[in-house]
Amino acid sequence: MLNLLFLSEQALIQQTFKNCFSPKSYLSGNTQTNQLTLNLIPFEHMDQILDYNQCKTALDKMSVLILLHFDTVSFPRVGDEPVSFTYSYNNPTKVVFKLSPADYTTIISKSSAMYELRYDLDYVIVNGSIKTIEHTKYNGTGCFQSIALRYTIYDSIDILVSPNNCEVDFATGVSVFYEFQKDTTNIAIPIVPCTVNCIQGEFNGTTSLFKDVTLYRVRKTVLTADLFKQFYDSYVNYRLIKISLNLQFTKNSVDTRITEYINNKTAVDTWGCKTNDQPQPMFWGLQLYTLMNPDGIFVQIRDIMKNKMLCDTQTATKVKLDHYMKQNDVVDRRQFNTTLSIFNEMFGIILPADEAYTNFRNNIYVLDQTYSTIVVSFLDENDVILYELSMYRTSLIGCLTKYSLHLYNGTKNCFRMQFEPRDDCRTQYLQTTDRNSLTISYEKDLKSNLVGYFDFKVAQDYKKFDQEFCFDCSTFNPNQVYMRQTCEENNKLLKQMIKRQQIKIVYTNTFDLVQSYSVVTEYSGIWMPLVGSACAVVLGVVIGAGILLGQLSR
Repeated sequence: MLNLLFLSEQALIQQTFKNCFSPKSYLSGNTQTNQLTLNLIPFEHMDQILDYNQCKTALDKMSVLILLHFDTVSFPRVGDEPVSFTYSYNNPTKVVFKLSPADYTTIISKSSAMYELRYDLDYVIVNGSIKTIEHTKYNGTGCFQSIALRYTIYDSIDILVSPNNCEVDFATGVSVFYEFQKDTTNIAIPIVPCTVNCIQGEFNGTTSLFKDVTLYRVRKTVLTADLFKQFYDSYVNYRLIKISLNLQFTKNSVDTRITEYINNKTAVDTWGCKTNDQPQPMFWGLQLYTLMNPDGIFVQIRDIMKNKMLCDTQTATKVKLDHYMKQNDVVDRRQFNTTLSIFNEMFGIILPADEAYTNFRNNIYVLDQTYSTIVVSFLDENDVILYELSMYRTSLIGCLTKYSLHLYNGTKNCFRMQFEPRDDCRTQYLQTTDRNSLTISYEKDLKSNLVGYFDFKVAQDYKKFDQEFCFDCSTFNPNQVYMRQTCEENNKLLKQMIKRQQIKIVYTNTFDLVQSYSVVTEYSGIWMPLVGSACAVVLGVVIGAGILLGQLSR
């Protein structure tokens, strides 16, 4: 009898959950990317389910496993990564299934399918039917998975792509060119097929297969010097100018043009500066990171080290930094100029805030991606650019909002921090990070002298918005203490330097974010002593949400 009651209850729940989605839900396929997208539409009469609507009370925000069934095959296949989504009450949902080209071929002629939803560790399994399957046969806007531009200033342009299955036949005559915007005019530069000394994947004309081409190279030797100079002059003036790769041809008697805009533009490391600056146990190497504070932006160049490069900077005497933050169509631009000698003695670069920057920062939306572009140019006495370092990455908003360092008598130090009470911060979990560090320096006239570098492990709870962790010399790894002095000597020196009121601190931790290790850096600016207890020197600053740079993106 109990089994019958259980089965009856389960059947009732299954029927209730089945009403969460409309029978008009449909499947769309993309033959270029070999992807199927299940478009789950909310039940049309959801608002009429008044008596214990489990779609709302039990399912909302729940993770759901999903399978897609055709008559002869199911996806994901056994052994493949499971596909899941988070149910959002009364909202449309898109679930993407990535297929192999062979699997996509087997289902392209199918006219119906079933989907299977598994809730609450398979306690409830719901099946739904799909009556409509639409396949996009040709779409000129989805011919590339990714695209990036790599350049050597005033010398070369390479466009790197990951192609999809686009129906482009170079043998029929395709005009390939890239286009940039100068003021309000678009200027086209032809991409001439390679004929000699071609590398694998390079576009070589009518014998190329679109799916095999991963490099479109603009050769300076086949262009007029004026045309090449026009591009670089425009690009140096504004690094976010519109640049696109274009393929123009006739298909089925219709003129067709594929245009792919390029946001990811970075310089080739011709001087070997990144190669020479290899990461060490306590040092990430030459990497550009950026952090947005209320009083400005802190750009990190060489992790905890001074900016001075290990490579040969040749005849360079000046340094110029161009920094962009972009979200949707809103852009903030910062610039910084200095001599190479001063740049070499600095720890990163500080870009002060102004009204435009403050407005941009205050209007950043957490759910929209922010893109960062940083370009560091090395120039000679005549302002000719000799070499550039650059970075383009997506940005995420950090959670640390303010902190203070408490230095007690003896060797005990305590670090207090607060996290912003945002939903995305609450999703972080308690963890012991593999690296926490405090980099403390004395700064005067833009030049920095390192006072101390301390690293330690600590568990951070992002759900707790006021927390403190203390550490002393017993927690330090002697192999990773940056200073030549002992830990005790560092503490003594630190207290002396604080009295000068020109101390800068960088707090860094690493943690597992979206399955990739990233760096969060918080920068305090100039520290000013606050009133503390009799036994402690208390320093405090209030800073805003930092920007964490994520993985390289299109």
